[in-house]
Amino acid sequence: MRTPRSVAAIIVLSLVSACATSLRRGAAPAIVDGHWLGTYYQYNLKAGYTMELTSAPTSNEEFGVTLGWPEPVSATSVPSETVGRGAYQGQIVTWSEDRLVRGKNIVLGGRYSASFLDADTLVGTYKNEGEEGGFFTLSRVRPEKLAVAKQKSVANEK
Repeated sequence: MRTPRSVAAIIVLSLVSACATSLRRGAAPAIVDGHWLGTYYQYNLKAGYTMELTSAPTSNEEFGVTLGWPEPVSATSVPSETVGRGAYQGQIVTWSEDRLVRGKNIVLGGRYSASFLDADTLVGTYKNEGEEGGFFTLSRVRPEKLAVAKQKSVANEK
């Protein structure tokens, strides 16, 4: 019997595989720089919550990341923010959370791995110590839409 977790994982892995196949056919790699907003689905909590990624290049192959977690995950947690670094590995984008900037209840040291569905959509998974922790989808937020997205995020916190 398939659980919601296994069905979601199959969907994400199928999308990642399809993206990698189409990109191998010669499409230029997309760039992750900018602001992204989406949902992270955490397996052990059986819940999804808002995930924000902001990235800026540090070289041709690497970038710095800030991950925002605006929604408290539990009654004892608060909105959190982490910083880390990422890299392009062929057509795959990976990054880590290296340091907690604010908040709490964040597991550091794991690895996010994502593929582009298109230039404005990332799908991927999170692993920590070899174990799947969840999956996510992120959509690029264009500068003109960033203020609107942040207002909606703040409204959801209330």
